Amino acid sequence: MTNENIRLVKVERIDDLPVLLGVLRRVGIAELLDEFFPTHHNWHASLSFGQVVEGWMAYILSHGDHRLNKVEAFVAHHLSVYEASFGRAVRSLDFSDDRLADVLERLAKEASWREFESALNQKTIRVYDLAVERVRLDSTTTYSYQAVSEEGLLQLGFSKDRRPDLGQVKISLASLDPLGMPLMTAVVSGQSADEPLYVPAIKRVQESVGRGGKLYLGDAKMGTLATRAFVAASRDFYLCPLSGSQMAQTLFEALVDRALLEEDSLEEVFKQASKEDEKELLAVGYKTTREMRSAVAGQAIEWEERLYVVRSESYAEAEKKRLEKRLLRAREEIEKLNERRQGKKRLSEIELTEAAQAVLRRHQCAQLLEIELEVKERTTAIRKYKGRVAEERIEREVKVSVERDEQAIEGKKRYSGWRVYGSNKKDLELREAVLSYREQYQIEHSISRLKGRRLGLQPIYLQKEERITGLIHLLTLCLRELTLLEFVVRRELANEGEKLKGIYSSQRGRQTGSPSAELILEAFRGISVTTVEVEGKQKRLLSELNEVQQRLLRLLNLPKSIYEFLSSDFINPVPL
Repeated sequence: MTNENIRLVKVERIDDLPVLLGVLRRVGIAELLDEFFPTHHNWHASLSFGQVVEGWMAYILSHGDHRLNKVEAFVAHHLSVYEASFGRAVRSLDFSDDRLADVLERLAKEASWREFESALNQKTIRVYDLAVERVRLDSTTTYSYQAVSEEGLLQLGFSKDRRPDLGQVKISLASLDPLGMPLMTAVVSGQSADEPLYVPAIKRVQESVGRGGKLYLGDAKMGTLATRAFVAASRDFYLCPLSGSQMAQTLFEALVDRALLEEDSLEEVFKQASKEDEKELLAVGYKTTREMRSAVAGQAIEWEERLYVVRSESYAEAEKKRLEKRLLRAREEIEKLNERRQGKKRLSEIELTEAAQAVLRRHQCAQLLEIELEVKERTTAIRKYKGRVAEERIEREVKVSVERDEQAIEGKKRYSGWRVYGSNKKDLELREAVLSYREQYQIEHSISRLKGRRLGLQPIYLQKEERITGLIHLLTLCLRELTLLEFVVRRELANEGEKLKGIYSSQRGRQTGSPSAELILEAFRGISVTTVEVEGKQKRLLSELNEVQQRLLRLLNLPKSIYEFLSSDFINPVPL
């Protein structure tokens, strides 16, 4: 056979698509979507509603792009992968932007989404044998360039993305710890306060995983008495820091003063990554209790609350540095009030005092810095000239200076780094409470993924608000699959007691027992299917899988056939 008898038809990069479609089918998202989002009789497509969503999710996870107008062309170029995965002929037209817009509007239906999310949680927990012990709660915002309407979802409010000039949407999230897998997603208008979102979020999670015995963790905004009372009444547990609005300053100072008096007996909390590492002191503190009373749904309840009075060593140093920076900025701004330049109004004593006090209030230094005014008078003789009579004119020059109240500053620093955490979990020891809250970054990492390069939630370019809600729901499903993929690989590596080598492209010898989902998917880059024509017949040739790719498939419990089927002349369903 000569080379003239072989013709290259096309080279198709498939990368991680078979892996993503295989993982998505493991939980059966498509079947659940079809159950809770039934399609109208005019849904004419080769794929069901759920299968279209799965196919779109695979594209988003692989390319980090949720734009509707890019998907149809992508599917047209990768029909062999989609047909092998779904086991049927696939039309790229099923992924047109009109069809995907309809998908988003269906996903935005709140009642259907809640039922679907609850069923998906239950099935995921069962399939992956997940322990549901701790749930983290937080919220974030995302922005859009669309106009803000009076009653719409997009509103102006406090922006966590520092875009207060743009309309924004707020997203309330609850995630399973330590995976970071979303259990609940709620989309509300952008000006909504965070505090009222916690009880509805906890109720939604309880619908999926049941009441009783779960520890809910959140930041200080979760610490309102109403939220803590609700959790206690539902036989679950909470752990959150108590801010000044939930605890009187006098009580906070009394708790810290007790700790400082008994400093030698405080419990120390250390961090030690491995036996070989030196211990790192994270915090010191003690625990005490108090009786709590409140009402939930008109019923009076009582419970015992544990208070964890804790000083973080790193937080204490950071707070002291921030305080000194505030003091320095306040001094510099006040001293600038003395500058004289052309066109600048000279301030009177009263005006200068008010301006300096405003600076102190802005930097929260009113009790730490003292203002002093210096008034100088100068007499200037004015000579007689034409119609002007001779006189002596008195000019007053006022300057303001700042002095530090060292005693007050040291008293302020005395409380640096101290926080009080509240919990109703009686057997929660101080060390566990400190380490549990320090892992709050996990849900923040999930939020970063949602808004970052991999899922690219922001900015949102959609115009219809129901489509914005649907897109957020869709991307949290993608986030769920990322966290599950990462969890499975890490759990299998831990069970084997081994590490993964060769996953870092620039450091082939580097090993890890906790590869990220991004690294795992990146390892499948470069896999391709080449279609050639030999004597009038077409053949598909799969590039060889390397050792790392084959091992990752084993860790994910996916067969090599999800790739090998693509080299066949016939399209068959992929067995999973």
